[in-house]
Amino acid sequence: MAEYTEEELQRAADELADVLQDIEWRTEPLHERDCPACDIAADIAGTLACVWDPNGQWCETPVTDGLPGDSLLDQATRCAAHVLHRRLPGHGHRTEEADRG
Repeated sequence: MAEYTEEELQRAADELADVLQDIEWRTEPLHERDCPACDIAADIAGTLACVWDPNGQWCETPVTDGLPGDSLLDQATRCAAHVLHRRLPGHGHRTEEADRG
């Protein structure tokens, strides 16, 4: 695994915080098929829900700042997909910094 300086880790954390505060990811629909980033995001969110939400509340908890009818699980999936699209090569929604990095 790569070694990162404290400054690099802080910069990455700041960038992630900016992404998560951006409303764009909350309303961006997932790709329905043939999109590795969206498939991985669904797997990540589902796994987190199994670990942190064994009673299935994420599926039943509505959110008000996403697409109509979205649950907390939907929003967790959309958030993970947004980050993966920014970071995986060839998946669009990437920043110039991510392309250089």
